[in-house]
Amino acid sequence: MPAARSKRSTSQLSSNARSRTSDWSYPDTVATLRALRYAGLRVGICSNASYRAASMHEQLRHTGLDTLIDSAVFSAEVGWRKPSPRLFTAALASLGASAAHTVFVGDRMREDIVGASRAGMRTVLVARDQSAAHGRQQDGPDAVITSLSELPALLLAGVVVTIVGAEN
Repeated sequence: MPAARSKRSTSQLSSNARSRTSDWSYPDTVATLRALRYAGLRVGICSNASYRAASMHEQLRHTGLDTLIDSAVFSAEVGWRKPSPRLFTAALASLGASAAHTVFVGDRMREDIVGASRAGMRTVLVARDQSAAHGRQQDGPDAVITSLSELPALLLAGVVVTIVGAEN
């Protein structure tokens, strides 16, 4: 969930951490997060993970992804799952961002795109295959990409957001 500017550096992610993330993440995840950070965008995670939140935060530290994000909110911490606006509101508060200046990126129409849209955010659907784009409706995404690697250019070109990084 990219938002406004950050002062944090992406240089903290070691090659060892990159190899640990490749065990379970998509190959474009680390490079995309690094590009977003380099561009000065704040990045947060909003997840329906119902596992112990402490374990999820530890997983982020273990993989090194914690150095590429500003916040992470899990449904287990909030007590609500996407598409509930309560989880999105908690994620926005954790990131220190407003819905109007935030783009939510997700791969599920109902939980991610519809939920974030109804919470007031712009949305980008990551449709890695045709099933992800199935079921488009009135609350459809503002943009569709097939790989996270497309996201930095989309955001920085202003295709989804009219003002990137306007919020301090």
